[in-house]
Formats: sequence, C-alpha cells, structure tokens
Amino acid sequence: MAILQGKYWLGGDVIRVLAIWGVMFIHVVQVGLYNPTEIGWSWWSINVTQSLFIWAVPAFFIISGMLLMGFQNNQETWSDFYRKRLPKVGIPLIVWGSIYMPLEFRWNLSKTPTEIWHDFWIGQISWHLYFLLAIIGLYLLTPWLRLWLAKLSQTQQAFAIAGIFTLMAILEIFQVMNGIFLWNIATQWIPDLGYYLFGYYFIRYQSERIPIIQYLCLFFIGLLGNVSGKYVECITTTHSNGYFYSTNYNSVSTIPLAIGCFGILVYITESVSEQNLVVKWCKFLTPSVFGIYLIHVLILRELHYSLAIPFSTNALTGLIETALLFPLCLFCVYLLGLIPFGDSIVGFNTLSFLRHGGNRMKSPPYFTNT
Repeated sequence: MAILQGKYWLGGDVIRVLAIWGVMFIHVVQVGLYNPTEIGWSWWSINVTQSLFIWAVPAFFIISGMLLMGFQNNQETWSDFYRKRLPKVGIPLIVWGSIYMPLEFRWNLSKTPTEIWHDFWIGQISWHLYFLLAIIGLYLLTPWLRLWLAKLSQTQQAFAIAGIFTLMAILEIFQVMNGIFLWNIATQWIPDLGYYLFGYYFIRYQSERIPIIQYLCLFFIGLLGNVSGKYVECITTTHSNGYFYSTNYNSVSTIPLAIGCFGILVYITESVSEQNLVVKWCKFLTPSVFGIYLIHVLILRELHYSLAIPFSTNALTGLIETALLFPLCLFCVYLLGLIPFGDSIVGFNTLSFLRHGGNRMKSPPYFTNT
C-alpha cells in the first residue's frame, strides 16, 4: 500500500467517499426498513442494499485506527496528540449537538424533554453524533493503546482484537434480549474499539495480510446473516432490528460483513491511478466528508418534515434521494466553510481549499494530516 511508503493513499479517498454515501443511504432508508407496511420487494430491496452499505461507519473507525494507531510519531507527546486532535472533534460535537437536540422537538412531536436528556445521556444525539463521542473516547485512549499493543506479539494482538469483537457481539445480544442499552456519553467508544484496533492490525501487518478470498467469505457470511436476520425479526417481533443491525455495528452478522467489505475495497482500490476520473473526484470530495457527515441528517430530516415527504420505501428511490442529498450537503459545507471559524464547525475551510485548487496532494501525506 502507498500509505506504508509515506505516500498519499488514493484508495483511502475512494473508501471515505463511498462510506459517506453509504451513511447517507442508511439514514435515507432507515424509516422504511424499520417500519415497513408490508414485507414485499420494496422492503427486500432496502434490506439488501442497506446491508451492502452497512460497512460504512465501521470503515471510518478502521481508517482512524490505521492512521492514528498504525503510524506513530515518537516525538509527539500525549498532550500534543490531544491538543492537535480533540478540538477537531470536540468543537463540532458541542456546536452540532446544540443544534440537533432542540430540533428533536420539531421533528418528533412526541418527544419530551426527559426523553431528549435521556438520549443525550446515553450518547444517542440525533441519528449520528454518537460517532463523535466514540472518536473522542478513542482519541483519549490512543496513547495508552499504543503502549499496550507494543507489549503484545502479533498473535496476542489478533486474539485480543478477536476477543473484543466476540465480547461486543455477546453484549449486543444481551442488550436486545433484555431491552436495555449499556452505553452512555462516557462509554460510547467501547463498542467501536474492535474496529479501531483492527485498523491498527490491518496496516501494521499489511505485508502478511489476509487473502482476499477470506474477506469474500466474511462478506458473504455477514451479508446472508444480515439480510435473513432482519427478515426473521420483522416477521416475528414488533421492535427494531436490533439483533442483526444496530447503531453500534456489533451484531454477529455486521462484524464479518463490515470487515469483509473493507478488506475487499482495499484490494480493489490498492492500485488505482491518480489519473482515474473517479479517483480525481473522490480526492476532490474527501476534505468535505466530515462536514457532510455532520450536516446531512439536518438537511434530510428538515426536508422531510417541512415538505411532508415520506421517507424512501425502496432502494431505487433511496439511491436517488441520496444522490440528490449529496450535492446539497456539499454546497452547505462549502458555505459554512466560508464563515469565520467555519473550519472548526465542519472541518473544512473553503477559501484555503480553493487556494490549493482543490488539490489535496499539496498537503502533507495522508496519514500525517489526520
């Protein structure tokens, strides 16, 4: 991989853009997936397509683990690490949390202040801001995780990561069976620790990487489990599809599906050329991915609420809506990137980006710019 040689990782841009598209699609169709009027071809199309995109959020954690755990600056103190990275996530969390929490009363008229504060306490701010809480927790732990992993052999690291995934899958089953939620604002990082450490392992032992056939096996096993599991739940229960899919992405089917998809994508994008048109577009769009993640739920839910548009009930309309939502979110990120301190809010400075001609290759290597 180019990243191992200190070069710009073009495949990382492709994966990030595909991942943000996947996150948006999941949110576009989740109402139709969880609350179907009937189990027909429309629901099946959402079920299968959503399962094909379920790797998206885990991919962001894996990439973070690759870049922050896999490449260490021995001259960087823990205080420097925190000073450089925590504000980039903490400030957006405060700003967007302050925006999304009051809007819940507008979008969901049945919500009470007590329920809103409960959602805040368990870290479920809107549909997506739990991600920032998880990243902050993982950032805080990163210097100590580095020290811990340095004491383990490769085999011990593999067993530790597999053990974490196994424990998370068991806890996921326990939560669903007992109707409880174990995590809160201080512990949102725990469910995603396995993916974060897998990112480290993936890049650390890239020279001994898993053959693609094994990633394909994980993908198909996970896909079959995810699709069939959601169907079984829909016809046997009245609650959400929590067993095979949850916001923590630790179900027994999602873990192999997410890892399989990520490994396959790395293989596919490993030798992409900078002259490839798709690669050029992904490279252009990548700096705005974080901002799109932050703002897309606001635009999506506000459009559906204001215009009284029903949420997509089949994959085709979901993909079309995602395609329309993407440029709208991109435009809003560019606008916010123009205001003072806009880069602190959406992680994007439009004027700086335009001065460089949208060319990220003029920035430091990919992993040092995280």
